[in-house]
Amino acid sequence: MPQFAQQSPLAALPQSEPIPLGILMRLAVWLVGADRDHIALSPHAERGVVVWSALSLLAAFSFCAASWYVALTIARGANHPEHYVIAALFGFIILCLDRAMIRSHWLDYGAQMGRQRRFSGFDAAASGNRASNLIRWGFRLVVTLALTFSSAAFLELELFRNDTDAALLADNARQNQPVFAAAQKRAAAEADHLISEIKLLDQRAADVIATATKADTAKQAAALTQVSLLQTERKDLLRRTTEIAKAIACARQDQIAEKYAVSRCDGREAKVGKEGPKYKAASDQLAFLVAEQATVVARNTEIDAQLAAYQTQARSTLENVRPELADLATKRASLDASRSKLMADRDNQVQAFALADPAYVPLPEGLIVRGDALDNMAAGSPWLAVRIWSVWVALMVLDLSAMLVTVMVTPPLVYCVRQAAGIEVAVRRIIASSEADLANAMIAASQSRQSRLAAEEDDARHDHLLRTRALYQDRIDHHLANEFAGS
Repeated sequence: MPQFAQQSPLAALPQSEPIPLGILMRLAVWLVGADRDHIALSPHAERGVVVWSALSLLAAFSFCAASWYVALTIARGANHPEHYVIAALFGFIILCLDRAMIRSHWLDYGAQMGRQRRFSGFDAAASGNRASNLIRWGFRLVVTLALTFSSAAFLELELFRNDTDAALLADNARQNQPVFAAAQKRAAAEADHLISEIKLLDQRAADVIATATKADTAKQAAALTQVSLLQTERKDLLRRTTEIAKAIACARQDQIAEKYAVSRCDGREAKVGKEGPKYKAASDQLAFLVAEQATVVARNTEIDAQLAAYQTQARSTLENVRPELADLATKRASLDASRSKLMADRDNQVQAFALADPAYVPLPEGLIVRGDALDNMAAGSPWLAVRIWSVWVALMVLDLSAMLVTVMVTPPLVYCVRQAAGIEVAVRRIIASSEADLANAMIAASQSRQSRLAAEEDDARHDHLLRTRALYQDRIDHHLANEFAGS
């Protein structure tokens, strides 16, 4: 064992004190899958390689998870918590694949360094390693193509959503052009029908007004003559009422003058103050005037009633047709409001008529329809086709970012050599242990053989003694038999 320690490849490496690793560095080492003990003995420059590799893994994980979350949201809509789990699962798969490839790449680099230093554990040819590298990279590319093919389609649909929606809308408009033309004709016919109804109502209202006016003309002609006579009589009665009021006042004064011997209405003095013939004559005159005044007032009241009746009769014809005119006005206002609404909201009305038509073709929806529209647009537009392929290439490059960083950055030499030396030490220990076990087995087999040969010799000697004893026993028995037979 001391000889083996002197020949150990690790003994030839420069020994230094391990540098403690911080939390972030330990996280980077765990992400990359490196050995913490070897990284602790590696230079600072190689620690930077580990950090950049870990960041590339995190970038690949984040991009894969984000792209799948966006794709699932586009395909199934938002507000689905399981999208986070599925996206994280795909990102974790990519993280594991890239982590395994980084470890394999560094192990291959360490094996190459071991072959250059003629380590006994790396004597095999490099052709097998090239084949395994091709298989690993081929498998990684297949995974990238599968994931990109699955997620890029949804991202492209969202990127070119406005264009596909415009194309679908234009195609749907061409299909529904006859339907919309019929709907416009129907809307125009409905507007014309409303206008004709309004005209009919206007004509009917005009006829009602003309009939009422014509009927009023004859009535008013007769009523005006009678009203003129009544007004003339009323003026005369008013004048007579004034005269009677003055006469009643004089008659009362004369009655009082005759009774109390005071001045009469004409200014003369009454001679006797008693209720005599003159007093009676004044009282009769007063009663006559009061009766005449009552007659005049009654006639005046009759004339006022007749004038009011003629005035009511003059208004009655128009008042009779007013409810009919109000009903016609209400219907006309309703029809005019409907026409105004139809003219103001003509586009929506045409849209409603088109949607109600059985021949209307609805606007197609769904990912399959939008995908077909995008394929048709790409087939007719090289510019769009190039942009779609550029999206694919960009997604593939981003998905392979960790592997590109691994290829572009030189692997940590000291770490890889330490790994190779550790493998060499492990291989030599296994070989030495196997050789020791083989020697012990050979010694045990030789000792077992010698023991078996000794046992076989003892068995042969014992058999010889038994045969010799049997021979002597036969001779003794034969001799005794002869002696007994002779006696």
